Amino acid sequence: MKFLILLAWKNLFRYKKRTFITCIAIAVGIAIFIWVDGFMMGFEKDSDKNLMDYETGSAQIINKKYFEEKDYLPLNYTVKNPGAILSILKDNNIPATKRITFGGEIFFGEGSRQMKVFGIDLETVNNVYRLDNDKLYVENSRKLAAGRNEIIIGEWLTEDLGIKMGATVEIRTRTKHGAYTTLTLTVAGIINTENPIVNKSCAFIPLDVANSALQMNGEVTDISVRFDEWKDLDKEVERVSGLISADYPDLVTKSYIDLFGGGGIMESKRSVINVMMFLVFVIATVGIANTMLIAVYERIREIGMMRALGMKDSGIRITFMFESIGIGLFGSIFGVILGSLLNAYTYFIGFDITGLIGRMDFGYRMVNIFKSTWNPGTMVLAFIIGPLIAILVSMIPSSKALKMEVTDCLRYQ
Repeated sequence: MKFLILLAWKNLFRYKKRTFITCIAIAVGIAIFIWVDGFMMGFEKDSDKNLMDYETGSAQIINKKYFEEKDYLPLNYTVKNPGAILSILKDNNIPATKRITFGGEIFFGEGSRQMKVFGIDLETVNNVYRLDNDKLYVENSRKLAAGRNEIIIGEWLTEDLGIKMGATVEIRTRTKHGAYTTLTLTVAGIINTENPIVNKSCAFIPLDVANSALQMNGEVTDISVRFDEWKDLDKEVERVSGLISADYPDLVTKSYIDLFGGGGIMESKRSVINVMMFLVFVIATVGIANTMLIAVYERIREIGMMRALGMKDSGIRITFMFESIGIGLFGSIFGVILGSLLNAYTYFIGFDITGLIGRMDFGYRMVNIFKSTWNPGTMVLAFIIGPLIAILVSMIPSSKALKMEVTDCLRYQ
């Protein structure tokens, strides 16, 4: 076996240029795979964070019927005793806040837009959401105060309608009982978040103002909760559900994934990764197969001589297998290094995607600077792709040569 390995190693560097080119082709494919995976995972991670920070929290306690019609933001399916539920969550050290979420149409001057409005509990909202960061607010903005008919609006929406600080806007919507109503509100702040949906179509008002205007009688549409990032989301959702399900059978706890309906985007992400994996497979297969095919046909007379001297066909196959494994191994090593360098740039430095996507809605909650992330599992998988494909591919050309008679091999030109 040692002799076969040494022979394969010698043959591997017999044609250095061809071996190098094949290794580079494999390395490029693997590097692209690692970088695209980190790129997509970075988009998904940042998008999930921005979704939880400004829209959904980690999970929400809502009415079962509300969940069935969540896209319509109904006000008639509510959480009727939010104070008691918040006490249960507080006793179990689970950060939570209550909200009223409703849809409406904002009017200013001659313009109007459909929008989503969050009535927030100013005392507890920052337990779950990231609205206390002063960097989010444009100059001269002020925070909301309970009891005041004031509103904080996403910056893109204010630009579209020409709304300025201190302006008075109207929001037309329906109460819990279905009657039309109009809220007249003063713009207390303009907010520019990392979530494009909030920037272009959302606003925040005090919970007590929403409660009175919508005739909610103290009821809310949801209780949002927040979990630590390192905790298992499904287990935490199950834990919260267990705390309230016995006393509140009409309520259900849903994660941000269920609320957002992000399965389609996740499927899309997996599809992209699968396509990249297929391309890497094709590049590696073609590269190794081409190199090994040429190597075999150039050494048919050599193969015939080894067979004539008594070398078994299995030994010849093993020699070519080790040679192709070497090509795949070197390609994988270079590919992982190159892919890591590419990913390191977008991980530590990132790049501004504002000019690329502008205000376009492409499913992810992303604006401004994007950074990728690391996926060790993908790097390990990418590393074994080259040698694994090499083992499979090396069998084909060597088997063709070994089917020839020894005399034909020796006469081969």
